Amino acid sequence: MVSALAKSKNEIKHYSINSCITPILSLHGLAVTTVEGIGNLKGGVHPVQERIAKAHGVQCGYCTPGFVMSMYTLLKNVPQPEKKQVEEAFHGNICRCTGYRSILSGCYTFCKNNKTVDIEELSLGDGSNLYCKKSFDASDWKNYKTCNGETIPLKSLKIDEEFQHEKKGKCWIRAESIQHLTTLKFNHPEAPLIAGSTELSVEKLTKKEEKSAILIHVPHYLDNTIEQDGNCMIVGCSTTLTDLEDYVKNHDRDFNTFEAIEECLKYFGSNQIRNVATVSGNVYTSSPISDLIPILVATKSSVILKSKFAERKVYINEDFFTGYRKNVIEDIEIISKFIIPMTLEKNEYIRFYKQAKRKYDDISIINACFYVKLTNDQTIEDIRIVYGGISFRVVEATQTSEKLIGLKWNKKMSETATCNLIKELFITKGSPGGEETYRNNLLLSLYFKFYLDVCQKLDGFKHENSVQTISGIQLFDAIPGENTIGKSLSIPAALKHTTGESDFICDMPKFENELIIYPIICPIACAKFNLKNREEILRMEGVIDIWDWKVFYDCWKWKSVSYYVSSIIALIATDETIYAGQPIYFVIATDLAMAEKAGILMEIEYNRVETPLLTVDDAIAANSFHKSKAYPSIELGDVEEEFKRSDEVLVGEVNVGKQEHFYMETQSALAVPRDGDALDVYSSTQNVGGDHRYIASILDKPQHLINVICKRCGGGFGGKENQAITTSIPASLVAEKFKRPTRYIMNRQIDMQVTGGRNPMKAKYKVAFSKSGTIKALEVTIYMNSGYSMECGYDVGIKCVKSVGGGYRIPHMSVNVKFCKTNIVSNTAFRGFGTPQAAIITESIIENIAHKLQLGSDHIREINMLKDGEPTKLCGHASLTSMQNDSLGKCWREMMKLYKVEERKSSIIQFNKENRWKKRGIASTVVEHYIGFNKGCLMQGNALVNIYRDGSIYLSFSGVEMGQGLNAKMQQVASSALNVEYDRIYIPDTSSYCTPNSTITAASCGTDVNGFAVLDACQKLNRRLNGVREKFPNASWEEIVEKAYIQQINLSASGHHKFEIFQNQDKNKSGDDGLYVVWGTSTTEVEIDSLTGDVVVLESDIVMDIGKSMNPAVDIGQIEGAFVQGKISNVIIVSFKLKKNIVNCYFVPY
Repeated sequence: MVSALAKSKNEIKHYSINSCITPILSLHGLAVTTVEGIGNLKGGVHPVQERIAKAHGVQCGYCTPGFVMSMYTLLKNVPQPEKKQVEEAFHGNICRCTGYRSILSGCYTFCKNNKTVDIEELSLGDGSNLYCKKSFDASDWKNYKTCNGETIPLKSLKIDEEFQHEKKGKCWIRAESIQHLTTLKFNHPEAPLIAGSTELSVEKLTKKEEKSAILIHVPHYLDNTIEQDGNCMIVGCSTTLTDLEDYVKNHDRDFNTFEAIEECLKYFGSNQIRNVATVSGNVYTSSPISDLIPILVATKSSVILKSKFAERKVYINEDFFTGYRKNVIEDIEIISKFIIPMTLEKNEYIRFYKQAKRKYDDISIINACFYVKLTNDQTIEDIRIVYGGISFRVVEATQTSEKLIGLKWNKKMSETATCNLIKELFITKGSPGGEETYRNNLLLSLYFKFYLDVCQKLDGFKHENSVQTISGIQLFDAIPGENTIGKSLSIPAALKHTTGESDFICDMPKFENELIIYPIICPIACAKFNLKNREEILRMEGVIDIWDWKVFYDCWKWKSVSYYVSSIIALIATDETIYAGQPIYFVIATDLAMAEKAGILMEIEYNRVETPLLTVDDAIAANSFHKSKAYPSIELGDVEEEFKRSDEVLVGEVNVGKQEHFYMETQSALAVPRDGDALDVYSSTQNVGGDHRYIASILDKPQHLINVICKRCGGGFGGKENQAITTSIPASLVAEKFKRPTRYIMNRQIDMQVTGGRNPMKAKYKVAFSKSGTIKALEVTIYMNSGYSMECGYDVGIKCVKSVGGGYRIPHMSVNVKFCKTNIVSNTAFRGFGTPQAAIITESIIENIAHKLQLGSDHIREINMLKDGEPTKLCGHASLTSMQNDSLGKCWREMMKLYKVEERKSSIIQFNKENRWKKRGIASTVVEHYIGFNKGCLMQGNALVNIYRDGSIYLSFSGVEMGQGLNAKMQQVASSALNVEYDRIYIPDTSSYCTPNSTITAASCGTDVNGFAVLDACQKLNRRLNGVREKFPNASWEEIVEKAYIQQINLSASGHHKFEIFQNQDKNKSGDDGLYVVWGTSTTEVEIDSLTGDVVVLESDIVMDIGKSMNPAVDIGQIEGAFVQGKISNVIIVSFKLKKNIVNCYFVPY
């Protein structure tokens, strides 16, 4: 949070910023408050920190400080906010773990209208009950009245103070006044103007040219005034978007212009961006997808351009923009003022529209602003149609407008408009931005929305938003007793996360002689490459070396394990790249900034040698498939015979797109040489044991000299099972060669190009069924886009094959998978590991059967759903091979009754009859997910429990905490087993020294394998302590421990547990199938805008049978987070193409 002195009011203004794009020099004279500054564990936590932690709004913790500071800033400005204000405050924050509900639940407690549904017991009418228990108790929370208690002295804030800073040939100068600014610009015409730096900071890594030696800072206070002059609004040059937004919200709403500006700014970036970005910056940048410029053009706004000796007024129209991101502003000129006309008359209408991949915090695909003035008989007197995102600049459809003037505002006029618009502004194939067909449709759709909105205004209709604030109710079985097992306890590090005291790899202090690795990635697949200025780069300050594949593999010791690693992960390209985004060089430097600069200045020549295969269809056409010793398949019954005698047969295909992990902490590693030729490797990994083995092999060292350490992962979701070695191995090789600590942290852009995601799939199916909807036979061939290597694709294939048809009774099945070999990065494990793709395939088939028979899809589900005791396709013990306790049926019936699914269907039908352009739908699904690995060696866990003489306990185990609450559950196991307080136990790093030979923390079995190992260790200790307890029955825990020590009882125990995996002997069922099945159902109601494709989730209801929960708050958080994270899989059909800025191309769900 930044606090600044408001020049005109002599009061302090607080606002949140994005620290990673904020130049430190721009904060001179301001007060900066970080998460560490509002509270800490020793001095006491702030109520915001406490409530987010205790409301279980924390999982991996990497994003938590951002949420804390956004909420803290809101409370500084609005001590008792509305719930909607809380949601809006978080538009600039992303969480990949929680699904947001738990964060909002904690923060809603600050709101003045925080009413929650109080349900103590819900009867389902069938003799069973669900208990709604609050997952947190707010009775002992710190009392909160206002944040204004934490004051910042006015005298500590400075404005109008001269400030200039020089370093390494660069000079930062802050303008003290408009006159000073014009003088600076006159003296340094090439110098960029920096206000919020939201554009320059983002682009700094993509620009090869050197910036000006002078940087001119335009501070917020320079001229942030907004005044009304007649029917115009006069806006100062340093006015931020937040200033403008606040002004239009709090002034006369009779001005339609204000409504358009408010609609625009509501979806413009995020609070953190709008708080510093200026109106001037938008116009200076002149981006063709600027959200604000179309409004300025449509309103015939103008700017006052001022130089040291002159001043001129220029209208913002098409002629203002002279090229891509270019305009008529001279180098010696600045924008002094904006003059924005305001619509005053009743018959004037102006609206802004924006279409993006996400509603909030995203750039536009297309935006538009429309203005029309009608006469009393609804004849068009004037009309302006302005679009962004369809050309190299913002464009106005002047020809169409001319043809519409004089026409009546009616359907015929609208048809004339659309015909002329597509002629005038048609986006041709190959135009920058791609998606030409979609954008052409949007071009017409946005205009038609304006037409409909004006019609509704003319009819006196007032639009109401469909979606209100986010809310949720969690129902779960209560487990009585004092035992910690079954209680909703916060994760151990919750408060550390909210106070910013949790360490990740990037937080670890820098070593004095540390090296940095920065990868140079190739933008082209199947290309040869050559670095032309290697010697020049090596002479740069701070650059130690440049590694190509020859140097890299010269340090690589080729053994059986290292051969395997190189076959699944192409850490660096050899003579020719395999995929776009593959590293081709590693810059080794003493400083990240210097390494990045070196990367920008590299002159690399690329030459594509063949056309890459990118998609499943490409691979099928080229017959490009990975070879495998076996191919996962299932054969049940006689599929062909059943097809011959069935009433109905349906043939079709289902496409499932790629999904990125987008874990908040990118791939990160720090390798530190130690005494005795040892090496410590700190890695954000789910696979400590695997990384340990790989690194030792590649360095040709015995494993006892390598210690891989992971305190926590800032999210993993499967993306750090195998691909964490993309950073830990290079860091280890460089550290070993130079004998210096080496850090390798990928930025987001590089991470998303170097690492794989969820496997895209195409399923071709043939299904036989009766006229009543009973499924008789199913044949499916799955084509899985593995990428350039199989990685863990074989195991994903097994899980996917066995999960097709999951939850349904299908007596005759034939399912097989083919692994497509393509020129993309190898895809990898992702939450669900094949089950989500299988569920989408299965549910799509169900929907298509229902459509063919004109029956309800839920009816098809119900008549085919597995019933109690019926066999599954899985093998192993009874909980795998058959439906137990009618789990799925119970979940289904509870969901249908509790959430009134049938009644809602009737309401939806009525809604759709009454609304032509917005439609609603509701869909229910089932899930069958089996837990555990299909390899017995992976189903084992280790633990170490040390009891110290003061009674404190050290607990280490082989699993990695990545936000899934594993530490909390292991602490609960140990607390319960030893009958001690939960907080008495400390969990350190996961380390290959403390718990050697650990297995991957994945497959939803981390609690199972590690929990029993912890229990085993604790039971050993209990057996040793039983004699002391019996002799001293009234002794405290501390006394028992001390007496045991005196009696020379060993107070340290290791634990181990293995699960016997049932080897399948049935040739029709391949592989081993883990531990047990988790069953669940869900129903989701959505609303779509048929004009734009926007989708809004109105309500989602989930019922899961997970047995007796060890920690309901943790498990609910996992279910909610997984649902929100996974819902994107249902709307991505084709993978996004690799673009220059891949981060902007990806959709992260809210």
